[in-house]
This record gives sequence, C-alpha cells and structure tokens, in this order.
Amino acid sequence: MEKTKTVVLILTAVWLTICLARAGLVSGVIMGERSVLIKARSQGELTSIAVEEGKAVQKGDLLAVIDDQQEKLDIESARIEFVTAEESYKNSKKIGKYISKEEMTKIKNDYLKKKSVYEMKKISLSNKQITASISGVVAKRYHNRGDTISSGDKLFDIVQLEDLYVDVYVEPADIKKFSTSQEVTLKTDQKTEQVLKATVSFISPIVDPGSGTIKVRATIKNRKLSDGAYELRPGLIVTIEY
Repeated sequence: MEKTKTVVLILTAVWLTICLARAGLVSGVIMGERSVLIKARSQGELTSIAVEEGKAVQKGDLLAVIDDQQEKLDIESARIEFVTAEESYKNSKKIGKYISKEEMTKIKNDYLKKKSVYEMKKISLSNKQITASISGVVAKRYHNRGDTISSGDKLFDIVQLEDLYVDVYVEPADIKKFSTSQEVTLKTDQKTEQVLKATVSFISPIVDPGSGTIKVRATIKNRKLSDGAYELRPGLIVTIEY
C-alpha cells in the first residue's frame, strides 16, 4: 500500500512535469533522504507503546514492547545455568591434571551449550523490545496497545526530516540549464509563495524511455522551526522554474 502511494506521487510529478515543461517549470515530490519501516521480530500482545506519531526519536530509543514476561523468566533461568556451567568449566581448567580428558571435554561442551542457550534467550528478549533503528520522526504507527502482533507485522514508519530531496524530470532540450552543485529555487505553494533553496546533486546520464525526460535530483536541508517542527514534509509537491 505504501509503495503504491509512492508510485502514485512519482507518476503525478512526472505528469505535472510534462504539463509544465513548456512554461519552463518542472515539478516534483519532496521525499525523505532516508526512511525505515520497523517490523515486529516476535509475536505476542503489544503491552506498551512509548511513542506517538510525530514524535522525534533517536536511534536506539524504545518504541514499544511486546509481552516479554515469559522471556524474562527464561533468560533468568538460562543465566543461572550459564553462570554455574561457566564456574564449573573454570574450576576444571584449574585442576585439569586430576580429571580425565573425556570429563574435561564433557564439562567444556556443557559450558558452551549453556552459553549458547543464554545468548539465544537474550536475543529472544531483545526481539520483544522494539527500538528505533535510525534517528528521525515517527511518521506512522500501525498498531495500538493490546493488539496481538505476529512476527513481520508493520509497527512504525520513521523518516529523517533533516535531509530531503526532490526528483524532477526535465526535457532533454532543457537539461543544459542544470548542473551538479547548482543552487535552484523551489516554490511550494502559489498562494503563500514560499520560496526555498535546493542543490542539484544528480543528473541522470540516461533518458527515461517512458516519459522521454531526464531525472534531476535536488537535495534540501530542511529547516527546523522555533516550535521544533520542520519546515517541509515529505509528500509536498514543489515547482522549480528555469
């Protein structure tokens, strides 16, 4: 569904480009330089949600928790068994000459097995704790507290808003008017006449066979306003005049 929305936005931008090209205008949709879809890595009841849509988060921040009571009990049991096996293994190495090679091997293997189980239990517990994989803003939350979650379910969309970009599609005859590192002016709305600056970062070396145009990408440093919100949002259509 989200991919479909993105495709629609891009096709809309291409259509607008074709319509506006004769007027010396190109249009595009502002996109986030980086965004991630956070999915569940475990199953169970969503017992806690730490963030709402629009909340700024840092990489590693806790977003939600899937019921982890059983995992906490399991990991404590595994930890105790691991510590006991580790101590036994250390002691066996101190008195190695007094025990058989077979017994030493048995003790070592038991230690390695308990260590592996303990590490796996820690992973199982961490999978119940949903954390942000990047710093950004929570753009969408897919579930509510109390929902039953399956592994692979969508949980959150996080987008970085500091760095944005817009792709515009230029007629080959006009491509000479653009160059990399060139500063261009963006207009976001005819009514407010909001004007912003962007920098051309990429010019495609090929012509798109579908539209007969050449893709030009401009990057935008998104300004943070006094209230903490960002000036621009992904999905906004902007126009470049050339």
